[in-house]
Amino acid sequence: MKPLLRITWYDAEDHNETWVAKNDIEKWADKFKTVVSIGWLLRRNKKYVVLAADDAGGEWGRVTKIPMGWIIKEETL
Repeated sequence: MKPLLRITWYDAEDHNETWVAKNDIEKWADKFKTVVSIGWLLRRNKKYVVLAADDAGGEWGRVTKIPMGWIIKEETL
């Protein structure tokens, strides 16, 4: 059985406006959106972790690759 993990991580994000004033960019860039993902560990290496949220008997659904440098916290469930 593959380990089930909960990973808290920073996500990449696009600004929601097309044109943005410099002062607004600085305020926006200093804030990070965090995401909590729960899934079975499919792969781990120095660059990334791969989780799957759904297991259908050997086929995996909602597969997510998270860069190692974006991970804030990792817990085994």
